[in-house]
Amino acid sequence: MNPGTVSSYTVGHVNLSSATQNWIYPKAGYYFDSRLILLDTANEYFYDKAAGKLYFYAPGGVDPNTIQVEAVTTRYGFLLVNGLNNVLQDIESSKFRDNCVEIYTASNVKVRRCKMNNA
Repeated sequence: MNPGTVSSYTVGHVNLSSATQNWIYPKAGYYFDSRLILLDTANEYFYDKAAGKLYFYAPGGVDPNTIQVEAVTTRYGFLLVNGLNNVLQDIESSKFRDNCVEIYTASNVKVRRCKMNNA
């Protein structure tokens, strides 16, 4: 859904530059995203693709350089498409957007002694 672009706002009122696809009901919940200026709550982040920068609002207002911060950068650890007679062995991987290993239309694939965690 493309709800439109905010053209102006004041306290309690938001004006959009074009009509929305769905009705916005009074007192209904809604949110705004995809703007660095909206980064205002602990654990939120904003990725500026053009600049290649990830902005993070650390919990408790601490300096993010003093805590461990992890971010997912790829969808899969391993993606195998049309594979034949492949072996994944002695590999440890974790925390991908979807799956550690994704296999499509492959035959005779063996996974041995691997540790995979998607949590």
